[in-house]
Amino acid sequence: MTFTEKLVYLMNKNGIKNRSQLSKQSGIPYTTIVGFFEKGTENIRRTTLIKLSDFFNCSLEYLVSDEINDENYGCLLYTSPSPRDSWAS
Repeated sequence: MTFTEKLVYLMNKNGIKNRSQLSKQSGIPYTTIVGFFEKGTENIRRTTLIKLSDFFNCSLEYLVSDEINDENYGCLLYTSPSPRDSWAS
C-alpha cells in the first residue's frame, strides 16, 4: 500500500470523512494534506510524518514503507508476564 492509500485507510478507519476534517483534527495544514494527493509524497517533512503517526497511533515505518501493510508494525504492546519468563517468577 502506498502512503496515500494508507492515509485514506486510516481516515476511513477513524471515521474521518474528508481531508478538511483530517487537517482540523490532526493540526496539519489542509494544503499539506491536499499536496500528498495532488503533488506526491516525495518531500514530506519529518515533523508532518510524526504528527500523522501520533494522530493515527501507528509507526513511522508503517506510514513510509510501501511494503509494510500491518498498521501495528513497530508498535510495542504491553502484555502480562508469561510463566515462561524467567524474571516473572
